[in-house]
Amino acid sequence: MALPTIGDEGFLPDVIAVTNSARMYTLVYDYPLYNDEKKDEPIPGLVKKFEYSKDNLTLTLYLREGIPFHEGWGK
Repeated sequence: MALPTIGDEGFLPDVIAVTNSARMYTLVYDYPLYNDEKKDEPIPGLVKKFEYSKDNLTLTLYLREGIPFHEGWGK
């Protein structure tokens, strides 16, 4: 994998600027939800389904089963 810059790489994709290295992290990490840019709606990623409470103040995520953590930390 090659990056056009040196020095802006990080290990937390959600706290770095949207750069080429951020695009690289989308190949490595899977997010709980993605955004459908055309419909502006969430799309399941690590979650198999999600639901909002009636007052829209709480979002409940139901995670997929068997998702492995890195370095053998289990599922």
